[in-house]
Amino acid sequence: MKHSPKIATVTPIAFVFSIIQAYRQSGMDPATALDTAQITPELLNDPASRISAAQMEAISSAAMQELDDEALGWFSRRLPWGSYGM
Repeated sequence: MKHSPKIATVTPIAFVFSIIQAYRQSGMDPATALDTAQITPELLNDPASRISAAQMEAISSAAMQELDDEALGWFSRRLPWGSYGM
């Protein structure tokens, strides 16, 4: 059986910027979530950067818990942690 080459699962850094925006709207600092996900200032300074699926999962999870908002600011009100069982 022939295997196809592994394709890296990556996410554009723009998604991280939207999470950072959710922190700003809440008046909170995203530093801990960024550190947890090992997202460096160098990555943030390059708009073409990509992060791994594991990094995206880490920052999303940390942000949802810290902000107590599983929607990360997308709705007019918070969606408290646990609303979707995430």
